[in-house]
Amino acid sequence: MLALIALSLIASYWNNWPVDLSALYFAAHFYEIGAFDLVYAPGGEIFWDHAPAEWQALAAANGRPDALVPAFVYPPIWAKLLAPVTQHIGFVAFSNILLVLFVLSLVASITLSCAIGQLLVTEHSGSMPSLTVWCLISGFAIGFTSVGALSLQLLQPQIFVTFLLIFTLMLLLKGHNAWAGGVLALAAAIKLMPAMLVILLIMEKRWVTLATFALVGAMLGLGSILIVGWPLHVALLERISSLEAEILVTRLSIGVELVLHHLHQLLNGTATWQIDQPSMIDQPAWNVHLTRLFLVSGVVGIWRATRGTSTGRRLWTRFIGLYLLVVISSPLAWLHYLLLPTLLLPGILSLSRSRGVRAILIFLAAIMSFPVFMWLLDFSWAGYVQVYLHFGVAVVVMALLSSLAHQSTP
Repeated sequence: MLALIALSLIASYWNNWPVDLSALYFAAHFYEIGAFDLVYAPGGEIFWDHAPAEWQALAAANGRPDALVPAFVYPPIWAKLLAPVTQHIGFVAFSNILLVLFVLSLVASITLSCAIGQLLVTEHSGSMPSLTVWCLISGFAIGFTSVGALSLQLLQPQIFVTFLLIFTLMLLLKGHNAWAGGVLALAAAIKLMPAMLVILLIMEKRWVTLATFALVGAMLGLGSILIVGWPLHVALLERISSLEAEILVTRLSIGVELVLHHLHQLLNGTATWQIDQPSMIDQPAWNVHLTRLFLVSGVVGIWRATRGTSTGRRLWTRFIGLYLLVVISSPLAWLHYLLLPTLLLPGILSLSRSRGVRAILIFLAAIMSFPVFMWLLDFSWAGYVQVYLHFGVAVVVMALLSSLAHQSTP
């Protein structure tokens, strides 16, 4: 079943032009030729409205002069490590190789998710769907939801980060605390957001994991500086620091910052429901403070809801809940970050056999299906509708997890 899923996904996206992955390849190319000023967006911004002429020329050289090419926003070490590759293969061939690796990561994530479900069942002497049913649910989540389909269309590195984070959860459940800290540090070296999961380590009093995360993270960071040099790290930090003063406006956002911004516009009678192209707008101070309050309140709420719960159920619930909370509270709250909870959510069936819970999961799967996403794209007025939809799904999942925290498995 897993092999069939993998082959069908590879066949569906072979020779694609994955937009997000192109940023990594292009940045690596310019690093290789010594054009370090072209690795990140010029002018200190984290995104650009139009790619620089050199980036457009590289897209044309790879057969896609009209391609949308986003800016590079990852740690510079990855541009350095992949730089030699760009001199030997073109972008499409590069993306095909990464497609295979990412699909294998998804297969591994499904396998780990199922193993985690089995651990939860063992702890509560319950039951769970068969491996075949689990694979079918996961296959649908990857291939037919907006979260899975867009992640693969874009070949988002978040796919591999999701595997690392699910692996981290598995290691924590198994009690391999030091290894869990190392894997989490590697995930944070690819995308910075996983570093916020130190909140979970503190909440769970996993001091060995926290110490290992800090040690491995420091080693990776120092190694990156020694290999790449300090200037490109400064360039990345400058762009990240600017995010607190801006709000990401896009249909693919699941962030509370954008929701608060639009609600404020609705109250003032200045709201529009249309979102044309992704953009960054200035963020008022009140929005920053409310977002932080939302994050802190959410952390306290998750802690209170999961106190006194058995170890496996508590850790699984806190991991997904805090992950979602951190994601929707972050400045770059993209839809593809929901890939992790999407792959872990079948575990709910190991904790509850309630028909109501099943009905909620089916409803969420329906409204997050890729056909619904594409249908809404046809309507200009549905821009913020999709934002509220994605944000609402994340909030509903957090509420569902909290409500199940203390329920016994039937």
